[in-house]
Amino acid sequence: MKNLIILMGFCSLFFSKLAYSEITKQEAQNGLEEQTPFFWKDPKDCSLKKAKIFRMEPGSLTIKYNKGEAEKTKEVELSDLSKKRPPERTETIQKLLGGMKSFPKYKQDQIIPKMSALGYKPNLSGVCYGIAYMAIQASLRCDIRSFVKRMEKIKKGEFNDLIGKIKNKDDLSDTEKSQKLDLMGFFDGIKMYFGDSGIKGFKGQKWQKIFKLFNKHQNYYVMPTVGKFSDIQMQDVIGAVIKSKHPIAMSFSNVSHTTSLVKGDSDSALFINHDSLSIIKANDDGARIILNAMKNKVLIVQQISLEDSLEAPDVFKTVFEKTPSNLRNESLYLAAREGHVDLVKALLKKDIDVNKAGTNNGITPLLIASYHGYTAVVKALLTERKESRYVIDVNQGRTTDGLTPLDVARTDKIKELLRNNGGKTKAEKRNRSESEEEKPLPKKVRTK
Repeated sequence: MKNLIILMGFCSLFFSKLAYSEITKQEAQNGLEEQTPFFWKDPKDCSLKKAKIFRMEPGSLTIKYNKGEAEKTKEVELSDLSKKRPPERTETIQKLLGGMKSFPKYKQDQIIPKMSALGYKPNLSGVCYGIAYMAIQASLRCDIRSFVKRMEKIKKGEFNDLIGKIKNKDDLSDTEKSQKLDLMGFFDGIKMYFGDSGIKGFKGQKWQKIFKLFNKHQNYYVMPTVGKFSDIQMQDVIGAVIKSKHPIAMSFSNVSHTTSLVKGDSDSALFINHDSLSIIKANDDGARIILNAMKNKVLIVQQISLEDSLEAPDVFKTVFEKTPSNLRNESLYLAAREGHVDLVKALLKKDIDVNKAGTNNGITPLLIASYHGYTAVVKALLTERKESRYVIDVNQGRTTDGLTPLDVARTDKIKELLRNNGGKTKAEKRNRSESEEEKPLPKKVRTK
């Protein structure tokens, strides 16, 4: 039943699709036979195009459309198409925010308790992650406005009566049933992203896996960097988002918090925090909004786009080199946690203590990579530092419970890698220690 509720809500996660989709399978079949043109929004530049169905197969739909003088084909979802031209979305982000440059901060009772009332089990660190990536998903679908409207309704309490009815199992009108699907779809998306869906294979905060689930016919490209950002460096990141002619987003994560920056209107970007939305520009004020929200800590920043030729800002190449040496160990932990093996390998060439924990409870880069199932990262951590003065401790466990990387390893392949490098479980370490304590002391060697 739990999984059924989640799956029922998935359809409303596709914000821009449901806004105007009217195509049924029969209409698509008729369109294929009669070569009727439909409307389709190209996510790479948010432009509206006329497209004809080229091929229909079970679970697959291919369209053809013109780009310049060339005819292109693309596999899409049925709900990507519309018979009618979608209405123009001319309202500005600032207008949606009620003329303000930002929402005031949410009160503590405006998101988490609403989710709890509907049977979810949210936590603050998970919700911030989920909200950040739901905003990125909406932005790359060219419909950040729908995300803003939904967040505004939550902030104003417009769903409160509906939530009360759902909780009390009252009868709902057709309009309320539609609102329920929309709201629970949004909350399901947050839950999926923060790694607590209850569905096998989707445990842990692994946004790329969830994004691919929701956007199976869309390629995306990620460029990461990590380090301690200055005001000037953050202004460069903001400027890259504002100047981009293609849908683009940035995610910011430190050890305990995640936010995002998405394309707003032509001269601004929208910063998404768990408790506020802010329109910012590439100036000192914009940089400080982001850095203050992230507590001025070391950040892993990921540029996410649908265009493979889109380059990352120049600051991505230099931020780590300018990061103080005492903060570089945290950079390795964040890179390992997000699964960026090339970034991990680059950092391992630096003078970094690979055993330095990234959290207060002693979670090391090796332990977090093992937990998330990043085989390539685990292999790099085990093999790339053989000649370093920092020899990796494959059995270093959490300080809270002593669990080792082998205890939390997600896959058999990772367990094999750890075993081959001397990996042991917490119980095996304890048994060995107890066995050594019980050994009789060696007799003294007699001397004449």
